[in-house]
Amino acid sequence: MDSTSIPDLRDVLDTSTEETEPSIKKFDSLNSMRDLFEAVDSNCHNSQNKSWTKLNKTDRLILLNKFIEKESKEKQSNKTQLEKVIHSAFNRGMLNKQSVIEYDIENNSIISIKCLQYDESKNNYEIKKNNNIKVQSKPKSKSNIDKILNKSKKNR
Repeated sequence: MDSTSIPDLRDVLDTSTEETEPSIKKFDSLNSMRDLFEAVDSNCHNSQNKSWTKLNKTDRLILLNKFIEKESKEKQSNKTQLEKVIHSAFNRGMLNKQSVIEYDIENNSIISIKCLQYDESKNNYEIKKNNNIKVQSKPKSKSNIDKILNKSKKNR
């Protein structure tokens, strides 16, 4: 075997690795913080131009609170009662669908909540549940007992 093609361990350890330029990078905290703030700002602006179902929970709550402010000023109604009704409906998952909330993406505001009804005589709000949801039952798969019984009926 030729010893020149495969370096020996002694040869590798003896060779010194001298670098002509030191590779020390200086950390610039101002630029990294600026980049971080730009990333956070762009993320906030991107989250505002999404449909209602694509918004995260905190953005939805902020928009619902703005809607509560606007609605209570327009109708001069009890703001705390409206907050209770809307927040309880939100926590129960009744305000997650796009068909329930009329939301303007460009202005980033809620126009109306379709299941929210205002009773002028009582001066309060109610959430009406829509029980028009159609649930299709799936055909049940046959159990092993049913399969065996069907086979025994066929064999008779």
